[in-house]
Amino acid sequence: MHQNQTNGFTNLHGMVKMVRIKLILYQVQKFQKLRLIPDQFYYNITDVRTSDDALITVKLMIFFELINVETMLNNTRDPIADFINAICADVIAFASIRKYETFLENANQLNQLDAYSQLVIRAQTVGYQINKVVFRGYQASEKLQLMNDNAIEKRTKLRLEDEAERQLQLLEDLKLEKRFDRSQKERKMELEQMLHKLDMVKQQHASHLQEKEAENELERQHRQFLHEDEIKFYGQLKELGTDITQVLIAQQRNPDKIIQVVNDNEHKGSKAASNIQFTHNI
Repeated sequence: MHQNQTNGFTNLHGMVKMVRIKLILYQVQKFQKLRLIPDQFYYNITDVRTSDDALITVKLMIFFELINVETMLNNTRDPIADFINAICADVIAFASIRKYETFLENANQLNQLDAYSQLVIRAQTVGYQINKVVFRGYQASEKLQLMNDNAIEKRTKLRLEDEAERQLQLLEDLKLEKRFDRSQKERKMELEQMLHKLDMVKQQHASHLQEKEAENELERQHRQFLHEDEIKFYGQLKELGTDITQVLIAQQRNPDKIIQVVNDNEHKGSKAASNIQFTHNI
């Protein structure tokens, strides 16, 4: 019977702070039967350094499953140690190219297997399959954590102030838009009132012109009627043999001037030339 010895985990309870500490002890697990069911273990990677020299501890949980027993026996003496070495290499590579702030922003990527290429390849080499890796958080030094907390507080405050200012600006924009719409409506109403007044003035002017035209037409008809009566009257006088000139002179008792036409043919012979005399008395 082949006996396996692998690194294992134990729990120590600190009496001062009552903090549970999980350590890996060398070859603490001894067994003669392999567990073929899926399993998992917790591991904290300490002293992970970012590109700006910040030291943090990354807390992970690894889910794995034995797939090929023969491959495992032929390629490794301690698969757990292989997993730990590979995942430490992946996490250190992940953090070394990122600043502390960037690491915190991209920490959710540690929940994806794509971030653990060396772990996945090493597990396949020793006959295992990595089902999932869970990022359980991180822990920084007390001073660094305080600085980070202060920075988070400032960013949150600035974000809230920015949001409040944005809301205030939106409110001002809304007020300005409403005032603009109201002024547009007022100008439109004033224009409509002015157009209405102009239309009323046009209608009144057109009505006045029509009335004036009607009055002029009546006056013209009246003058024409009088003229026709006057023509008829003088025609009747002429038929009666009345001297119309004398009638017209009688109507004008004090004329400004008199034009008299005298025919001398009545006193002279027919061969005499006609002589017309104008007598002008004022």
